[in-house]
Amino acid sequence: MSAFRWAIFTASMMVVLAACQSSPNSSTTPIEQPEPSSADSTQPTPTPSTAPAKEHATVGEIEIVVDESLKPIIEQELEVFHAVNAKAVIHATYLPAEEAIQEMLNNRDIRLVISSRILTDDEKKFLVDQTVLPDYTSFGRDAIAVVNHPSNPVMKLDKAELQGVLSGKITSWKQIDPAAPEDKISLIFDHPQSSVLRFLTDSIMGGQAISSSNVFAMDSSTALLEYVKTNPGAIGFVGWAWLSDSDQIMSQELMDGLQLVLLEKQDGANGPCPYDLKYVGPWQSYLATDCYPLRRHMTTILRESIFGLGTGFVSYLNGPQGQRIVHKAGLNAHKGIPREVKFPKQRKATAQVDSTET
Repeated sequence: MSAFRWAIFTASMMVVLAACQSSPNSSTTPIEQPEPSSADSTQPTPTPSTAPAKEHATVGEIEIVVDESLKPIIEQELEVFHAVNAKAVIHATYLPAEEAIQEMLNNRDIRLVISSRILTDDEKKFLVDQTVLPDYTSFGRDAIAVVNHPSNPVMKLDKAELQGVLSGKITSWKQIDPAAPEDKISLIFDHPQSSVLRFLTDSIMGGQAISSSNVFAMDSSTALLEYVKTNPGAIGFVGWAWLSDSDQIMSQELMDGLQLVLLEKQDGANGPCPYDLKYVGPWQSYLATDCYPLRRHMTTILRESIFGLGTGFVSYLNGPQGQRIVHKAGLNAHKGIPREVKFPKQRKATAQVDSTET
């Protein structure tokens, strides 16, 4: 009998507890989830620029530095690269070559430099001490163009004359051509930290500093060209990439009012110059055959430890599309540009020729 009463008591308590839980006055009401705030509901969808996808060869956002003397060709390359890779953003800063390399050495965010020289031993050691092994790739050859005023009768220089101008032994145009005016020669460069100035010092002067007393450095390649246009006694040394693309309006305008000075040809590492000329200009055929003396490599210096956007852009520069742009710009592409020529199908002969006919 006691067991029966205990069962009745237990059942009654369960009914009471259930009623308490369902009562609207219960103190154990469920906790409601808050409604999304107006700020949350209007939050914009992340875009690749604010929330980029994982970086790889054609996706991401990076900064690079470029030798200012190569600016025209790199601007063309970047324009096409961005057009075919919509999720890639490469911000290029154009600086004099020496400043560009120092920027990479001092800024770990800069993973790629495009220059006309490789690192010195001290610069390379600086990176190696940071456990960074720089990777070099040449994607073509540029040149240094020599220009003067169209009124100047001196339109060509041999090696001795060029060295004489740079060393200060030749100070007047009349020393080269008796028909030239008495104007004192002014040497004009694009910048004190220019790759052009360094190349001439190392390659033409054998490491000796250019000692002419009438040397001027501007602040850009365009400023250099404009100065030569208005100064008959000036001689300018500029990256050929600024003038090489004759199809570009910019190159045409920059070249207008200037005279290109031809230089004495030289033999290359693969043999003598194949052209029966004494003087040549910085055109593609003379760059490819090593005939033009002031030729130089366009070089990428990569410090990327991942297969990222910097590596992807370097691969693009050396790929078919990047090489075609180099070739189209009037520079010497590192790789040959394949061309496919299709001939019309030959029509069948309408009559047979007698084999005994002579």
